[in-house]
Amino acid sequence: MPGMMKRSVPKSPSHTLLAFCFWCIHLLCLVERCKAKDAANATTDPDEERALNAIFQYWGLSDTSDDWNISGDPCSGTAVDLSIRVSNPGIKCDCQSNGGGTCHITVMSVQDYPTERRRVIPEELLNLTYLTNLDISSNNFNGSLPPEIGTLPSLEHLDIRYNGFNGLLPPELGNLSSLQELYMSRSGIGGEIPSTFANLRNMKILWASGSQLTKIPNFIGNWTLTDLDVSNNSITGPLPAFIGNITSMLSLDVSENNMTGPLPASIGNLKNLSFLDISSNNFSDSLPPELGNLTSLEELYLSQNYITGPLPASIGNLMNLRYL
Repeated sequence: MPGMMKRSVPKSPSHTLLAFCFWCIHLLCLVERCKAKDAANATTDPDEERALNAIFQYWGLSDTSDDWNISGDPCSGTAVDLSIRVSNPGIKCDCQSNGGGTCHITVMSVQDYPTERRRVIPEELLNLTYLTNLDISSNNFNGSLPPEIGTLPSLEHLDIRYNGFNGLLPPELGNLSSLQELYMSRSGIGGEIPSTFANLRNMKILWASGSQLTKIPNFIGNWTLTDLDVSNNSITGPLPAFIGNITSMLSLDVSENNMTGPLPASIGNLKNLSFLDISSNNFSDSLPPELGNLTSLEELYLSQNYITGPLPASIGNLMNLRYL
């Protein structure tokens, strides 16, 4: 009717919520677009670029990798595409953290380049403080492992396998509180694992085959390991009962040592274990029936020991077992 004001229809809660969701999506897209723009315009940290170039020249590496661009900005091309696996030699960079604008080198891989010029780790490597992953395996590095590697605060993955290092593991590596994976098999480094490694509470994988170890340190029982390889060492005495505390363990290899005594009953606690190798030791007595608790076990290697008696009947519980 003339002169009458139309009453506004209040919006339902569902309409209000829908409008809010659209607004949030729009805002998120703007943020991501800005991040992508910043990443596209970001350049490598100047100190890291100088360090990288020095390492490149010192090790005599040619510019053949798309992931290691010595002729332009190192953090460009596939070096910033995290969907592509790092080349060898190669790097990966993070250009979006810390507000963007600056790229930091987070991954370096230099495997199997055994040249005379690359026999030691140059001090410039220590300037790459954002490294989370360092792989220098299968080279001819010699001398001692620089203790200063313990100053790389973000390091999560360290691979020094198959080299010619000498001396002991630096205790300073115990400062790498973010370290999750250490591969040091046949690296030339020998002796015991330093007590400072008790601080490495994030450790998931330790490969230390052929490292002249004589014992498994007690503090390893406090780690949340998934993979422990201490094969081909000089470890004596029984398999420690604290091994049963590491219930996250998926693979355990203590083969080719001088271990003695019966297997501890606590090994039955490792219900996620899929691989167990105790071969080529001096284990004795009968197998504990608790082995039957390892229902995830797929591979079990027992040969060249002094184990006596029949297999426990509980072995019949291992329905996933493929190799015995």
